[in-house]
Amino acid sequence: MRNVSRSCMALLLLAFAANWMLMLRPTPPPGETKAQADIQVHDIQGCLGGNRTSKDAIVMMIQKHHSTYGGHTVDISGPLLSLKKAYPQVHKADILLWHEGDFTWNDIPTDKFKGMNVRLCNLNHAEGVWGPRPNASVPNMQFSVGYRNMIRFYAVTIWNVLSDLGYEYVMRLDDDSNFMSPIQYNLFDALRSQDAVYGYRQESRECDNGGFGGFVDQYVTSNQIVPKFGALDEPYCNQMGQYGYYSNFFVSRIAWWQQPQVAHFIQTFDESNLIYKKRCGDLVFQTAALKLFAKPREVLKYVDWSYAHVTVNNGDWAWGGVSFGTEDPRRNTRQKMKAFQKWMADRWGIEGPQDASLLSVDCNVTNRLCGVSSCRKSGEHGIELLMGRNTAGYWWNAPSLSQCMKEPS
Repeated sequence: MRNVSRSCMALLLLAFAANWMLMLRPTPPPGETKAQADIQVHDIQGCLGGNRTSKDAIVMMIQKHHSTYGGHTVDISGPLLSLKKAYPQVHKADILLWHEGDFTWNDIPTDKFKGMNVRLCNLNHAEGVWGPRPNASVPNMQFSVGYRNMIRFYAVTIWNVLSDLGYEYVMRLDDDSNFMSPIQYNLFDALRSQDAVYGYRQESRECDNGGFGGFVDQYVTSNQIVPKFGALDEPYCNQMGQYGYYSNFFVSRIAWWQQPQVAHFIQTFDESNLIYKKRCGDLVFQTAALKLFAKPREVLKYVDWSYAHVTVNNGDWAWGGVSFGTEDPRRNTRQKMKAFQKWMADRWGIEGPQDASLLSVDCNVTNRLCGVSSCRKSGEHGIELLMGRNTAGYWWNAPSLSQCMKEPS
């Protein structure tokens, strides 16, 4: 009898505890089912803990309106759906959508993302990940604080938070990105198989923004750094750093950024506060870190698939460009341009460029002049078609025969 009584008491206690836990669950916000509320809390917590299904993470920062470029509405579905269509192996990586607390599962079109492991992650729930360093000054400027927070995330804090989550490799997507032709292999495996630490798709010329070049020159001198990409005989931005890796898309090995030399460079850059005072971006920082501490063979350029990244500011095409891959099945240049123009019209409601804006580039020439030893496969030879523009007009986001990116006269 005594054992039976104890069993009954244990059952009563378990029932009481279960009811108490149900009472502690959050009340669903208006318009959300209880199941959705449970999933939301689980995923926000899980993004900083469990629920990982892969060692590879695809990361995208989402917001409802862009705080810097004309306040345009941000397209969540477009980049992910273009990646899903172009990249059959997308399901092998987790997709982490980071936001500032303004998204719930009601805002995520999960029906479109079937077969993709999407996780909704709140930046504000990850301590020290979002925002400036403690006591850092944040002056007002053209680029919003949120935009500069994003720079710091991709330059400084992303590596440790993803490592803490159990990820080993990361791919970045941007809300202005479009994958335009099939990718027939695993983008993460391409790095692993060649023992590379960083893969990118496009180049950009914007090194000496806000005195960044002087920062690198001083760091190299003070710390007696011998850059892995070669001797630094001239100011960094005049020579090695003149052309950078367009970081709206990249794939990288996380542990590389955590090794002591690179971690010290990250910390020093963060402490300089150049992100918040001068808007020095993650593009120039990532490029500098790689050219100082990575071997050229460890940086990989993907050239076989087509990709576009365009930033529109107040209805005008301000930055970015398109790169047509060597293996794009649309062999006719006009067909490729029509595909790009259609995306520009559908996404932005503006006209794309004309054929005359294109530049033909030999992949191996790109490698030699940009200091990259290989494209996706060592010795690969092909012709890329590229173009781009900035606020001063058209510019080439890839090498010509005479320099890594020759601007039209």
